[in-house]
Amino acid sequence: MDVSHFAGGHMIISVILACVFLSVLCIVTFVATHFVAAAKSLKSTSVPDGDVLKLPMGKYIAVFATFFGSESMQSVAASTNERLIHAGNPGGKLSGEQFLAILVMISGAMWLFNFIMLFMIGGMSVATIVFPTFLAIVSYVLGNMWLNSIVVDRKKFLVRDFPYFIDMCVMVMGAGSTFPQAIKIYLRENPTGALTSELKNVSSEIDYGKSIIEALTNMESRIESTGIKNALRSLVQGLKMGTPIIESLEEQADAMRFMRSQLAERVAEEMKIRMQGPAMLLLVSVLVLILGPAAVNLKDSGMF
Repeated sequence: MDVSHFAGGHMIISVILACVFLSVLCIVTFVATHFVAAAKSLKSTSVPDGDVLKLPMGKYIAVFATFFGSESMQSVAASTNERLIHAGNPGGKLSGEQFLAILVMISGAMWLFNFIMLFMIGGMSVATIVFPTFLAIVSYVLGNMWLNSIVVDRKKFLVRDFPYFIDMCVMVMGAGSTFPQAIKIYLRENPTGALTSELKNVSSEIDYGKSIIEALTNMESRIESTGIKNALRSLVQGLKMGTPIIESLEEQADAMRFMRSQLAERVAEEMKIRMQGPAMLLLVSVLVLILGPAAVNLKDSGMF
């Protein structure tokens, strides 16, 4: 009975491993076929010298990105592309398809490396398949988490620096400068930062012949912060209605000051709530330090 149960369990494991192996083989075959076809099309057509081609294995990334050009993956690629724009295009001007291709290639390399190591150590088993798959999924998720963290940090920096930029524009334009000149002055005084990179794009677009309205509209599409979006929309609306930009900037400066005062009050209220827990712990610790020795002395004296 024990031998038959053992043989049956061994057969079930063998069947599972065979199914997994065949599934992996089918996926690899499909990927390889698609990869070869995309590589042929890449050779037959001219590829623009984009940032992706400057990366290590850039040709392979460009080919692999064709997987995400299908209709079923367009929504995922579009969402990733939007996050890349909000993150300031870290690593160069990559498209959503190219970024996803990089994540998939890293995850695949992670799976292959761990699979080979486990196979060499313990042979073929369920763990040899499951553990590398788990690590590959984790690496893919961590890549998306990294991009989301950059989006959040960049949003914080933009919200912090934009009110100062508006105040500086009001002061500089009040002295006789134009709005493009005010942007250049800010860029000269602040050579780095999230807002600096956005204003560089705005300044370049204006220098290349676009209107201020078009440049600010494009900047608004690249930013996630609702407050900054509303400010840029108000500036664009004022310019379309013929309002002098200095007046629109003064209105936005006042609105930004009000928003900052509200934010400071909200942060202060949150800090009060957050400090209640540590304050109670500190009070309990002080009471223990004061009453502890007294309780020990009372016990030694025989009162307890």
